[in-house]
Amino acid sequence: MANKNVNIEVTDVRVYEIDSDSSLVANVSITINEVLVIWCKLIEGKRGYFLSFPSHAYKKGKNTEYKDDVFFLDADVRQMVTDMVVNEYNDVVDADEEDEEDAPKQRKRK
Repeated sequence: MANKNVNIEVTDVRVYEIDSDSSLVANVSITINEVLVIWCKLIEGKRGYFLSFPSHAYKKGKNTEYKDDVFFLDADVRQMVTDMVVNEYNDVVDADEEDEEDAPKQRKRK
């Protein structure tokens, strides 16, 4: 059985801003403990920002359903990670507004 006392730390967040009129505002990579990278999307919804993690579609009868491939088991941890990503996104947007050069729109968190 796995050790349940493993500390999970977000060691890197990279935000890649998307210039579009859709609710998708950025692609994001999140590094956990410097050994696992998870790609997700930052979406601006009616009630604020949320992260959309990888999922897959499958047929159930005539309907298509979706299952998340990556998900948090703890709502507080999910909120903590979402807050970190939103803060990085806001930093990228603020930096972009201050500096309109065509440099890549990415920031690294360490």
